[in-house]
Amino acid sequence: MYKTKSDPEAFFALLRATPARVAVGVGLIAFVLYLLTLAPTFGYIDDGELAAVASTLGIAHPTGYPTITLLGKLFTLIFPVSDIVALNVLAALFVATGSSVLTLLYVRLLRAIVLIRSNAEKGKKRKREKHKKIRSDRVISNGEISVLAGLSALITVTTGIWWRQSTGFEVYALHCLMLPLTLFLFFRYIDQEASRSGEEIPWDHSAIPESKRIGYTKRGFFFGLVLGLSFTNHMTTILLAPGLLLYYFWRLGFDPDSFRRLLYLIPSFVIGLLPYLWLPLRAASNPEFNWGNPETLWSFWRHVTGAQYEVWMFTEPRVFAEHTQSFLGTISTELLFVGMGIALLGIATLLRKERGLALCFGAILSLSLLLALFFDGENVAMILLPFIGLLLLMGLALFYFTKQGNNRQKSLPAGLAVMAAFLFLTSILYGGGYSILDIEQYYLTAILALGLWLLFGLVRLHDLFGRSIALAFSGFLAVGVVLFNYGGADESGNYLVEDATVNVLENAPENAIIISGLWDFWLSGSYYMQAVKEIRPDVTVVDHNLLKYGWYIDQLRANSPEFMALIKKEVDAFQVEQYKFERDLPYDSRIIDRLYVELIDAMIRENLGKRPVLVTFDLNERNQLGEFRYGNEWPSPKKRVPWHLTYMIVPEEKYVSQKFPDWKFRFWDGKVDPYVANTYKWYATSARDRAQYEALYGHDSLVNRYIQLAGTFDPGWDEGDYKKVEHLLPGRIVE
Repeated sequence: MYKTKSDPEAFFALLRATPARVAVGVGLIAFVLYLLTLAPTFGYIDDGELAAVASTLGIAHPTGYPTITLLGKLFTLIFPVSDIVALNVLAALFVATGSSVLTLLYVRLLRAIVLIRSNAEKGKKRKREKHKKIRSDRVISNGEISVLAGLSALITVTTGIWWRQSTGFEVYALHCLMLPLTLFLFFRYIDQEASRSGEEIPWDHSAIPESKRIGYTKRGFFFGLVLGLSFTNHMTTILLAPGLLLYYFWRLGFDPDSFRRLLYLIPSFVIGLLPYLWLPLRAASNPEFNWGNPETLWSFWRHVTGAQYEVWMFTEPRVFAEHTQSFLGTISTELLFVGMGIALLGIATLLRKERGLALCFGAILSLSLLLALFFDGENVAMILLPFIGLLLLMGLALFYFTKQGNNRQKSLPAGLAVMAAFLFLTSILYGGGYSILDIEQYYLTAILALGLWLLFGLVRLHDLFGRSIALAFSGFLAVGVVLFNYGGADESGNYLVEDATVNVLENAPENAIIISGLWDFWLSGSYYMQAVKEIRPDVTVVDHNLLKYGWYIDQLRANSPEFMALIKKEVDAFQVEQYKFERDLPYDSRIIDRLYVELIDAMIRENLGKRPVLVTFDLNERNQLGEFRYGNEWPSPKKRVPWHLTYMIVPEEKYVSQKFPDWKFRFWDGKVDPYVANTYKWYATSARDRAQYEALYGHDSLVNRYIQLAGTFDPGWDEGDYKKVEHLLPGRIVE
């Protein structure tokens, strides 16, 4: 039964717990937590590049991310701190604002379900009236709706996966705002369109339209606009489509009028996509960072669709089980396991009146997760087809089990349950098929679905045990989730990438060339440090992994013309085959690989004696035959001189002295993950290799000093810590 805030039993009304105030409160709490755990600088993977692109108004890696680039630049202009700090604060602000919107979304959905339940109760026999006094504490009030929604939102946005999107400048921070905002506007739009069909919407009186004629509406305009803008931030917005389309047609009917309504959304959706026009316009001015050079129609389409990522999508069946197990294990732990139980209770609550659908739902969801968890075949289609089939079956089940016509509102809880299931499963399907290391961000849609189920699980506790127990439990769960996930989300001590970037650049000889493929560990950061902080602009940095793309070679020509002029012959020969590779024309992989290696070798050879040439450890490893893939003309350990965190290739076997390292290095206490582990290993092995080099010349005192230096990079982990990363470390960081 639903009561207003004037009911004396609704004691939260005394606190004036209105939706707006609770939403602001949740946003402020989240913002404070995010600021406390905020990274002081850029972190691993793409953070440095995205910060550099926003600061210089360049073009980021696919899909370009024009919206967050432009917003980021604006924020750096109005926030009087260093660009990277301003951008990190903006990320925290995005996610915190998203938590406020998520609260309002949960309030809206909960109000709808409570009112529907209240209306159903009015039609029941009056014999239940004698129990009214006994069960009065189980009547949910307006204030309790707001508080339960706020606590559910707080739990959702303080799961470790969601929280980690707030600690540094990345596109997923804005995604954490766009996802709940898109859903909130979608439900407002659907309610208004349903009212045009004669449905009463008691939880939103403003949904009553002035005209029942199908056409443009403000709600439709803003929904389409935000949906388009969300696509300009991250293409995984598409994961909302199956669930929202199913809910749309179920609520409004699968008829010509529903398709006509969709047509009226197209103009505002297209307007929302307009930030993409920034990419070709900016590319035409040849910015310093011009990833993909999306100036032509071909390059623009390739860039915004992320064509270069196709090689990692649905190509390795083994990752389905790995990613799904990792996500479910991580999110269950972050919700303290009991949160997952409450989410399952929420599913049961929403499907309580539809037993047939509940059985179908449970069977489909269980079978889907079992396939994802335990599938270990070699053909990816063997899991893709069952998943797609299960999604279609769930859609058919929803259409079959939910009543049509005047009973649509009665089955609204079941509709929400299955819509959330679609959001969850499509996210699992996509994340399971994308073979990359940093995958957790792609499960944000699944976490949103879990949060919705969690909300109604807490409501069921309210029904079963009363307001005092339900609200106390919800509050304790929220506090527990915050306390448990704080350490895992805390980036406030992460200086590792900035320090590594500075140590590589600052210790490079004058006018050095550095060839590397360590994007995640320092190359991305070098974009920011060189372009924004203007640290060592004399150093030419080459990412050898990006040489396979024509736009990158063009960027090197524009930014380092003298360097590229020396290897014009090799570049021209390579680009003939590269052109075929990029445009999916027939090419010989052996030829292009040979020309690729020759190009890198030419970069080394043509500059020896003219400019210092440095490579990082990924180019200094021997194959099984004991040969170097790159620079094999200089195989002698005396011609590959360990130089701080790099290796200097020299033409002659003579001793090269270096000043004993005074590396800027700040430990990240208590953090254990593969990136941190390999960062410590990088320093330790660099010092060890220098010790071995000094031993070749009999410099025993220096040998001992470098061995001692290597020992300082042992993080002091215990056996459990090493087990977390042992599959990535061939031995201890310091032997």
